[in-house]
Amino acid sequence: MTLHRPRRLSAGQAAALAAIATHVDTHGVAPSRAELVRLLGRSRHVIEKRLAALQKKGFLRIAPDTARGLVVIGREETADDSGASEVALPDGAAP
Repeated sequence: MTLHRPRRLSAGQAAALAAIATHVDTHGVAPSRAELVRLLGRSRHVIEKRLAALQKKGFLRIAPDTARGLVVIGREETADDSGASEVALPDGAAP
């Protein structure tokens, strides 16, 4: 029997994932790398490392050669009677 450990995120990875989800909800498109640099206050190198870690852990899909090709995997969107929507990030995404 193989035991699988939960795919936990660091605080920085969770912040990046939340920033991407919020940007998509607000603007209808994923943020560019430059926008993530500004939103998170980190260097492009750090952003790229976090995106790669999120992809490796299965929380994010990165489309190659696409400026805004970031897709949060496993998001479920539900709307209540008022029309407001609530977005749930995948398990383990909270810091």
